[in-house]
Amino acid sequence: MVQPVTRGRNFGEEGGRLTYGGYLHLPELLALQVPQSQPPAHDELLFITVHQVYELWFQQVLYELEAG
Repeated sequence: MVQPVTRGRNFGEEGGRLTYGGYLHLPELLALQVPQSQPPAHDELLFITVHQVYELWFQQVLYELEAG
């Protein structure tokens, strides 16, 4: 039988200090999504978001290749 690991706290709780937004640095991440065109292009924010996600996935792929 597998015993659960108990360390006095669970990931994500941290006594209320660790939040979803704080853990992911959402304010900083979202602050990077600044459209540059004038006038603003209709799909510019979508372009920024999709390409940021591509970069994050590429980083994950590289991490897995190096770890594996």
